[in-house]
Amino acid sequence: MDRTTDHDDERRLAEIERELAAADPALAVALSALSPVRRPVWPWMVLAVFGTVLLLLGLLVSSAAVVLLGTGCALAGSLVVAKSPAVQETRDRT
Repeated sequence: MDRTTDHDDERRLAEIERELAAADPALAVALSALSPVRRPVWPWMVLAVFGTVLLLLGLLVSSAAVVLLGTGCALAGSLVVAKSPAVQETRDRT
């Protein structure tokens, strides 16, 4: 998709949202409380686990390159998982 299509889609969705709010305000409020489509978190969890395994393996064989690669993967995966909407909703509930 190009940017023009994305912009047109966003504009159309905003128009639908305004029409819904005008037609049924209670439904519009209920729907706005729902979270947007969630992207799966499991690939990032796999990356974090893979990075942790690489980190430990690098420490075991004393390889700085493997330790750095493992650290980068583990940090990237962990940060994305921590910032994901699913995790944020779980934190908000507790």
